Amino acid sequence: MTLSATQNFTGDVTVSATDLPAGVTVTPITLKLNGSAYGEVTLTSDSSVAPGTYPITLTANGGGKSSSAKVNLVVPKPSVNVSVGTYSAYVSREGEASISVNVSSVNGFDGTTTLTLADLPTGVTATPVTAQVSPTTSTTVKIPVTAAAAAVLGTYTVKVSTPDLSSTSHNASFQLSVMPKRVLVGSSASSLTPSGTGVWLVTGSAYNSTTYKTDTTVSRYVSGKQSASVTLADMSSPRLLPKADGSVLAMGYYSGTSAFTVSTTGTATATTHPFSSNDTIAGVPDTKGRIWFIQRASTGVGGMTTGLAHWDPATGTVVQVDSATNYGYSQSGQFVVSPDGTTLLFVPSYSGSTNKVVKINAAAGTISTIDLISSYSFAIDKAGTIWMTDYNQLKRLNADGSITTFTNLSLDGGPQLIGFDRSASHILWGRSYSGVVKIDTTALSATKIMLTGNISGAVAMDNGGISVMTSEYTGQSSYYLSTLE
Repeated sequence: MTLSATQNFTGDVTVSATDLPAGVTVTPITLKLNGSAYGEVTLTSDSSVAPGTYPITLTANGGGKSSSAKVNLVVPKPSVNVSVGTYSAYVSREGEASISVNVSSVNGFDGTTTLTLADLPTGVTATPVTAQVSPTTSTTVKIPVTAAAAAVLGTYTVKVSTPDLSSTSHNASFQLSVMPKRVLVGSSASSLTPSGTGVWLVTGSAYNSTTYKTDTTVSRYVSGKQSASVTLADMSSPRLLPKADGSVLAMGYYSGTSAFTVSTTGTATATTHPFSSNDTIAGVPDTKGRIWFIQRASTGVGGMTTGLAHWDPATGTVVQVDSATNYGYSQSGQFVVSPDGTTLLFVPSYSGSTNKVVKINAAAGTISTIDLISSYSFAIDKAGTIWMTDYNQLKRLNADGSITTFTNLSLDGGPQLIGFDRSASHILWGRSYSGVVKIDTTALSATKIMLTGNISGAVAMDNGGISVMTSEYTGQSSYYLSTLE
């Protein structure tokens, strides 16, 4: 406070306070006043003081004179500050997570406070946690979060709440992403391949010190559970090719034409295949159960012949369809297959006067060529129409050769197309650095689905939806499978 003398007053002045609420005391001070003086009156409270606003009176007495002033004494309610330990958190369907929250005392809060999560999405629940808080320390607690099987996918803003929350808490919110259910398949996995209602994949390999060769384990998963598994002897870095009956052909990269056919129950039968290490092979069968491939054969130093052919695993027959087109060298290019297997596309790795995109009518066994389209990735729908992504835009190649660009549909991350859904023909799936994109080609809308970790494989399922394999490294590698519909 400031004291000012009037009528040339000089001398000692004692300042105190009255009308104090119960539990508050005052320490009076004495100031020597000569013109003006400055000082502080200290008010002290104990734990019995009720929060509120109290009108009190400050009085200065000296030399038989007095002066007073009214002021409001505010006793704030003890409260807590909360600070979430992360900006973003993740939980998978049928999974659990925990949110780390730091709690500290404000205005002398001393006791327990119960923390909850507000604005949770449908299907996600959080267990309230009680924290013991004292005025001189902070406490960190973890709030458990659980997502049901039908929890709504997406990213949501969630807030930490407590009845004792201070109005000065500024870090009480975070982003919670609800992701598809995932199943741990091991510390090593590769070659994700569709198989009827499930998928095949390589789930491990080990050097056999007895045979001095590498053995590889191949497993089948259905509805998130392992339904079959078999270890194949002398099989290194195998490629998996699905068959129409749900079995899989496992071909070792260094095994020549030797291979195994693995049934849906995990029985392995030795067999052969017609492919060389230079061939480019379609990843799924066509409508007649045949595997299309680019057949390459060396003709000497630097020379190679190429041709388009298909192989029927049921009969072992190889039919060459075209040998006139230049299909490129040594595993170059890729095959794209429509959901029903009636149309295939071979896209070369590079352009050139003799390098064309080859469109294959599998039912009729005929081919046609189109000029190479500058695009990032391709997909074919059941009608045989070619769709493409180019940076962040979706394009469609029309029957008259024109290209329609859907400028009102932005695809962040420039997704690589996985393919059209085999059940919902208007749904086109893609993958990007941040997860999966589900594109509705009828409504021209896109839904982003977050996934934890890096996507190492994604395939369209025979019964609809896609299966995605992701990997994470937290001291050691972990691989997971997720099914999206």
